[in-house]
Amino acid sequence: MKTILWVSRHAPTKAQQEELEEIFGEHKIVQRDVKVEYPTDIEMMMELYNADEVVVVLPLWVIEGLLELGIEPIKAEMVREWTDCGAEFKHRCFKRYKKIDIETVTLN
Repeated sequence: MKTILWVSRHAPTKAQQEELEEIFGEHKIVQRDVKVEYPTDIEMMMELYNADEVVVVLPLWVIEGLLELGIEPIKAEMVREWTDCGAEFKHRCFKRYKKIDIETVTLN
């Protein structure tokens, strides 16, 4: 059985849990709603919970640091749908980060 560390203040939805079951088979989710200051925070949590995978909602610089540590985190992609009551977010898919490549230009 795989252990998936879920680092987000939002618990996984039923649709997300079902898709994780399709992707990884039998698994256990450990959710942590914590402030992450360094990529090594995630590395230590993965070791603590013996996690095989990690789903994150984190700034790109932290994700880039995870990739440098050899950890390829997963993100849950959501879509916003408008209803009479406002916006609802629905799960679209999971994606694995493989590389962060940002191009910038100086404005002057």
